[in-house]
Amino acid sequence: EGIIKTDQNRVQNIGRHLPEYYGQVFEKTEKLHGSSCTMYLDSSGDFHVCSRNFDLKFDENNAFWKAAVKYKVEEKLKSLEMLGLAIQGELIGAGISSNQYKVELEFRVFDMYLVPEKRYLNSEERKVITETLGLLHSPVMEYVTLSEEHTVEALLKSAEFTSFVNGSTAEGFVMKSVSNPEISFKVVSQQWLLKNE
Repeated sequence: EGIIKTDQNRVQNIGRHLPEYYGQVFEKTEKLHGSSCTMYLDSSGDFHVCSRNFDLKFDENNAFWKAAVKYKVEEKLKSLEMLGLAIQGELIGAGISSNQYKVELEFRVFDMYLVPEKRYLNSEERKVITETLGLLHSPVMEYVTLSEEHTVEALLKSAEFTSFVNGSTAEGFVMKSVSNPEISFKVVSQQWLLKNE
């Protein structure tokens, strides 16, 4: 139904473009290590739960559907008549990617896409709707105005930190332009990669 797949460019791949973003404010969120999950109400009011590549049939034993049921996403979206809103997030916790966070199943929002308008919500809109729906958001670390001091090397260095979820080695962070949420890139921790790849 025209939802964009979640996949961010690594900072190494966009390095030469960084100067184009100087002066823009970016939202910096922790990149969580789990499975990408999208939940949405289509234009006819049907609820979908999707992995990165598949629209999943209802299955109470499936982690993606378990999370949707746990957070009552379908009921909440329907009661607020949020047709065409796709909520994209990371599924972390028990049974997901080695569960480095040692938590029960959690769904952490990182993006929202309005299918009818073909646009991502900005960070303020996303925050308000996340709270309205009673959902968890990926940890927002800070807001950063990108400048010449933000070289690829400096950004990679700042990706070495401990997770806001449980203090394990963080996978890294995602930078998303506040004024244009289409502009985003990820910075993955070299330490994390050595441990996990």
